[in-house]
Amino acid sequence: MVLLPLKLLVSSSVFMHEIAVDNVMNTAGAIADIALKLRKEGKDVKFAVHPVAGRMPGQLNVMLAEAGIPYDMVFEMEEINHEMDSVDVAMVIGANDTVNSGAEEDPNSAIAGMPVIQVQFHHFLSK
Repeated sequence: MVLLPLKLLVSSSVFMHEIAVDNVMNTAGAIADIALKLRKEGKDVKFAVHPVAGRMPGQLNVMLAEAGIPYDMVFEMEEINHEMDSVDVAMVIGANDTVNSGAEEDPNSAIAGMPVIQVQFHHFLSK
């Protein structure tokens, strides 16, 4: 189980979640359980929301709220990016385009110019 290593080794973590993955796999509840257990252990746990997450603005925020994530754990990309260099673990669940550094580094990328959540220099788990 991923929770034990996170509890022991991590003081801060940021989750990036995607609506489409949750629609297929129902992951929000499990991710919420992990996040809330880490928070109960005194860990700094946050969720990063990209401006284009979901089919309409706020859709990911609603999904996280329905999963039981308190609003004070949810941050917009602009609010969280300045903290990403000090985060121990960034866990990316599906949202690979919203963290793809190619958008900023490769002018020929299909997503060139799109702002991203700054996880490229951090350890992350991707599914």
